[in-house]
Formats: sequence, structure tokens, C-alpha cells
Amino acid sequence: MTVMRIVNVQTGSEVSRAELADDGTVTYHGGQTAAATVRTRMRDYGETEAAAVANLLRAGWSNGYLMVALPDLHP
Repeated sequence: MTVMRIVNVQTGSEVSRAELADDGTVTYHGGQTAAATVRTRMRDYGETEAAAVANLLRAGWSNGYLMVALPDLHP
């Protein structure tokens, strides 16, 4: 499972998340920010929901107040 966390830029606290399962299904938790961000990426780039989640984790996203949390590269 891959998890995309949307966090507050200032505090780092999680606002919402998208969980991408190995079978390609996406489940959302928390507020609507993760779902809205994924939908926008799908619309703008013509991507599937699973690809949008994966690419947001790779490319990042921020509106100045919220952002995709950077993956922890050192577990």
C-alpha cells in the first residue's frame, strides 16, 4: 500500500490522505483535500486515479498552505 498524506505546511499535521492499494484502488480518509487534489491531477493530466496518486507523490503539490508530505527516504 502507498499512502499520500496532505499536511499543513506550517505545522506538518495531516489534513487528509489517499491510500493506494496494490490492486490500484484508492481510499480517502480525513478531509476532502486529498480527493480534490487527485481529481484535479486526473483532469489536468488525463491520468487514472492510481496514476494521479503515484505522480503526486513523485512530483509533489502545494498551494502554499497545504502540501503532499514528502516520503520518508530513511525508514
